[in-house]
Amino acid sequence: LILVQVVVAVLLDKFFQANQKIEEETIHSTEHEDEHPLDFVLKDIAKQFDDNETLDNLLDDLFCTFDVDGSGSLSFTEFAAGLNTRAEASLTSVGGGSKKKVASKLEDNYFSSWSAESELDAGPFKSLMLLELRKYLQRNTRRAER
Repeated sequence: LILVQVVVAVLLDKFFQANQKIEEETIHSTEHEDEHPLDFVLKDIAKQFDDNETLDNLLDDLFCTFDVDGSGSLSFTEFAAGLNTRAEASLTSVGGGSKKKVASKLEDNYFSSWSAESELDAGPFKSLMLLELRKYLQRNTRRAER
């Protein structure tokens, strides 16, 4: 009888350990499930701005950084290349990490309506980034509520 109780206790312990591991994996996977390829840039912006003027200046600087040909507009290619450059710099500064290209994430999941031929001027770029910043803050709010 004692042996049966020991076996049951061991089995219950294994069950609870396995269940806890599954819960932890589920929480970890949902944390990254809604991760957006712009999050690393949006996080930097969210940390730096404290008023509308500062935010406007940050977005102007970002636009100018991405507009490598100086045309005053951004193609999707310039946008993706600028993000890749920032992602690589960001990964280098924190000592590594996943180097999956941001551009492929964008092409696979986001901005599918941005055709290769179209370009964004500073105004539409800022509108896009403000929308993405709002979504980023909402995602983080939901994560914090979990």
